[in-house]
Amino acid sequence: KSSLLRTRVIPKLEESGARPIYFDNWSQPDPLRTLKDSLVQVASSMGVVDPGSGSPSITELVRLISGAHGFNVVLVLDQFEEFLVRHAERLEPLRNDLAALVRATAVDAAVVITLREEYLAALEPFRQRIVNLFESAYRLEDLPEADMREAILQPPQLFGGECEPALADKLIDDLKGRTQETNPGT
Repeated sequence: KSSLLRTRVIPKLEESGARPIYFDNWSQPDPLRTLKDSLVQVASSMGVVDPGSGSPSITELVRLISGAHGFNVVLVLDQFEEFLVRHAERLEPLRNDLAALVRATAVDAAVVITLREEYLAALEPFRQRIVNLFESAYRLEDLPEADMREAILQPPQLFGGECEPALADKLIDDLKGRTQETNPGT
């Protein structure tokens, strides 16, 4: 899903004029602070003066980013299961900040949360504050082999690297094996 986000979804969002902000750094001791620091960096790079002053909320930072150039901001929180596993005891602050952003009517923003399907139920505490959380859930279906290959080969190219074709073949074979195990009869 991360490769698909980076190679397909984020470029499409950018083409449509949106400003996607990708975040997956859940391993930090305070991921909410790390997320806010990332948003401060984005705002600073867009010319916003001192965006981190006064300990702003996610909503305030996204409002600054959106207002800087009139962008629709799409906050992409990838591998969210990592947050749920590592910081389950500290859901409240992030839950409150995300709920405020989702409910903010004066901010042109959307939030995309990606996680493995087996962690979907762990989002239930977020639904207490984001009532329509599960109304826009999308399940990533198995990709055709050509798309799998592209999802494997393109990300390294974005950073000037490459993936050996034999490794891509092995990954595809592994994915097909997992698909057949989870979907007997295919």
